[in-house]
Amino acid sequence: MLRALLALLLLANLLYFGWANAWFAPALPAPGAGEREPARWAAQVAPERVTVLSPAAASAALAAAERKANCPPGGPPPDMPGAASAALPGLPPASGAAGVNPCEPGP
Repeated sequence: MLRALLALLLLANLLYFGWANAWFAPALPAPGAGEREPARWAAQVAPERVTVLSPAAASAALAAAERKANCPPGGPPPDMPGAASAALPGLPPASGAAGVNPCEPGP
């Protein structure tokens, strides 16, 4: 009885292994055959515009996005170093700020 059960389990494992490796491909397609998500492929908008950035370009883009996210559209907040000189050009720069607007891209 146990030998028959063992033989049956071994046969089932071999059949599954053969199916998973496309041994029976014309009659039974393998689990990964064909398109996996055709709806996602159809929903892509301008995939040719996607580019991979180098690490340096990615860091620069991230820094620019953080700068833009931290500064409101009207300029830097008044409590930010260098904000007074950036907002009012006639004032001297704040100490240690050297007249640099923290919301503008650096050199």
